[in-house]
Amino acid sequence: MCTFLPAPASAPAFFTLEGRSGHYTIITKSQFVSVFRSRLQRLGVSDCSKFRGHSFRRGGATWAFRSGVPGELIQVYGDWASDAYKVYLEFSEDAKLRVARRMISAFDE
Repeated sequence: MCTFLPAPASAPAFFTLEGRSGHYTIITKSQFVSVFRSRLQRLGVSDCSKFRGHSFRRGGATWAFRSGVPGELIQVYGDWASDAYKVYLEFSEDAKLRVARRMISAFDE
């Protein structure tokens, strides 16, 4: 069972707590994904198998971009050796429409 408790800054982000010893054990990606999927299933999300560890990489890049984090930092913190993170960014329909309208209005000038 994964434990999400307040922990010292030196503790890993995702861990299990070993008994009363207070020893932190880092959980593996497969353990994390398994627990995550089971939580989604409890929430009634259909087809939880669509969600993988990579979902966080993609979603994290999109969230950071929408939050105004510079691309260089997204690249560094996402551990991308290139600017390939850009293919994972998801844009809302509103954002796409705003860009299209700006492009069209440029022709009217």
